[in-house]
Amino acid sequence: MISTIIKYFKKVLILLLINAMVISGFGKTSFADYTENSDRPVDIVVRAGEWGNESTVKSGKRYNWGSDINLSQHGISIKDIPEDIPLRQENNQWFISEFDINLKLARAIAKKLDSKYNVDVNLQYAKDKTQDLNAAGRKARQSNPKIYLSVHHNAWKDDSTGYFIMFNQGDNTSAQYARKLSDSIKENGMIPQRDNRANNGYIGEMNEAGKKIPICVLGEFGYFNKAEIVKICSDKYVDYVSDKVAESLYNQLQTMKTEEYKTSKDVINIVRNNHNKKEIVVKIGSPEDNVVRLIFK
Repeated sequence: MISTIIKYFKKVLILLLINAMVISGFGKTSFADYTENSDRPVDIVVRAGEWGNESTVKSGKRYNWGSDINLSQHGISIKDIPEDIPLRQENNQWFISEFDINLKLARAIAKKLDSKYNVDVNLQYAKDKTQDLNAAGRKARQSNPKIYLSVHHNAWKDDSTGYFIMFNQGDNTSAQYARKLSDSIKENGMIPQRDNRANNGYIGEMNEAGKKIPICVLGEFGYFNKAEIVKICSDKYVDYVSDKVAESLYNQLQTMKTEEYKTSKDVINIVRNNHNKKEIVVKIGSPEDNVVRLIFK
């Protein structure tokens, strides 16, 4: 009797587990803390960024100073902030964090890549704590993606406006895509387009991610200041930007996959047409110094 009951509950447990895996999309899109299980192979990693680095953060704690804006001090009503953006109250004043603004947009982009374009994507973020930016870039590389997009919003003077895309200095492929990505959202009607910028080594996240990922970009999608914070938090802006960014990422991914196919096919043809030679040197893709040497013995 007892053994029968145990067998029954085992079956129920297995069915519940399978159901949970189906509902969560197990094995496809991952919406997970990057310190845990987001290192499976994917095509695109979208990261919700935050303000902090190795010299400023403490492991296991959310780093707020410098990345929060005091809404009360700037005369911004909490009624103007959508309910899906968490607010923090301290000494009768209300604060909002850049991380939560970043997460809203990054999550919208990742979900549209998954549901609309069926792209294998990871949403990467630090849950309830801050990790250093270098670690974020290293973690992204473990997923072996073709494209890495880190979602941020800028902080500077209250009269600053605009968005721009960053790329690693000397990375022409990412620089070209950064221009496409920037142009894809220039008609948003809320946040003006600014010139893109090169990371000359001071952003550890980009340095680490760019060591392996073919296209590595970081978007500053507006300023979390008095001039733009209500706009960048709005559903209207997030919906528009996430639609256009997801479309742009998908189109770029398709281009890259097509080029990979052509490159592989070209290599096969070269080998076939030169099978009588002892050694063949083949240049593959871009940059041109990516060379494969085939030696037949």
